[in-house]
Amino acid sequence: ALDGKLLWHDTPGSSPAASNDATDAFESSLAVSHTMVYAGSGSYLYKLNSHNGAILWRRRVATPFKVLIANGIVYAASGSSGMDAFNADSGKLLWHNALNPMRIGATARPILIGGEVYIETMDEVKNPPEVFLHAINARNGVENWHASVT
Repeated sequence: ALDGKLLWHDTPGSSPAASNDATDAFESSLAVSHTMVYAGSGSYLYKLNSHNGAILWRRRVATPFKVLIANGIVYAASGSSGMDAFNADSGKLLWHNALNPMRIGATARPILIGGEVYIETMDEVKNPPEVFLHAINARNGVENWHASVT
């Protein structure tokens, strides 16, 4: 950050822990916590060591997705499959919520306020697109409420 010097470089697919598809590129939103980077490539969410780029774990997720890390949990929200919550240390899936199932959809980056994760979803198949705001319990993934947004 001080001088722009390249510290490390990783090409998805180049390490044994990564996908076999070397054409993947890191394409989701990033989340950073302490010395860890959480990023998406292809159909995977990766946890990388920010000092050396080492891949610590990867988990399959629907793409494209937006990432939030808070309180030791990584939330990955996808317009096509809902939201997953993973333990940030181990990568273990804690819960999944389908939100409102869509064939083609988009999500905003989730935000955490108090004990709830808020996420906006947009169903792009409907004309005009249907947009909802969801309030999800951050610990167990249960939807507390959702509302149509115009």
